[in-house]
Amino acid sequence: MASRIPTPDGCGAIEGDGVILIAPRGMIDELKEAGLHRLESWSGTTAGRRGGPGRGAVAPFELPCGRRLMLKKLRRGGLAARFRNDRFRGTARLLANLTLPVELAARGVATAEPAALLLQEGPSGLFQGWLATAEIRNAIDAMTWLEGAEPAGPGLLNPIVRFVRSIHDAGLQHRDLNLGNLMVRPVKGIAENAAVLDLDGARLHGGGVPFRLRMISLWRLERSMVKRFGTRGPLGTDYRRSWAAAYSAGDAALARRIMRWWPVGKILLAVHRAGW
Repeated sequence: MASRIPTPDGCGAIEGDGVILIAPRGMIDELKEAGLHRLESWSGTTAGRRGGPGRGAVAPFELPCGRRLMLKKLRRGGLAARFRNDRFRGTARLLANLTLPVELAARGVATAEPAALLLQEGPSGLFQGWLATAEIRNAIDAMTWLEGAEPAGPGLLNPIVRFVRSIHDAGLQHRDLNLGNLMVRPVKGIAENAAVLDLDGARLHGGGVPFRLRMISLWRLERSMVKRFGTRGPLGTDYRRSWAAAYSAGDAALARRIMRWWPVGKILLAVHRAGW
């Protein structure tokens, strides 16, 4: 199997017992010592803890050196999940979970450092994948943080909205941006120092993300909040204008454009709520 899977630059591979482990060369020996080249070492990812509404359970795993990794099984979202939610055709999308974070770091976007990818081939060229990333210490997902935050008006999530603007400017089109895959380190009650997770299926643009796709991200962010808290959640009902101002960073024309588009998001939100 290893000869048919392109190993990303800077990575090595260990094959055995029907699976292949791909990881940065400097970590291969340590991961093998920890047993992560064997599928049974990843079994906790099917029954691990879940921080937010992202896809798949996450399980902690401590290496012999004391470094902590977060392990998860990679799953498909959307309609495809109903047919083969943990099966992927080919390996390109799975391997991108190792290479995309490196490119994002070069563009100044904070995310979890990839540590390893385990692949298992199934019938008809379908693959299953498990991903290990370095733990982001002293951080929690924004959904969990919001659940325990003191009510502070519609601008409570403005630092997160500004972070979303920065990842869009860097060219990252996230497949399913929501409060569960944005990690924050709370500082004096403010959700500062954000990082983005769950990059499976994400796309990098050469320039910034087109405006329509930016709005889809903002609508998804809102949808995740409303699904958890309802329409009268911890931000009240007047957060959209505050979000537009935070995202536009003083660009009044952009803020107005966002507000003109937001009614479309309200319609989409109503459609989704009908199915909850």
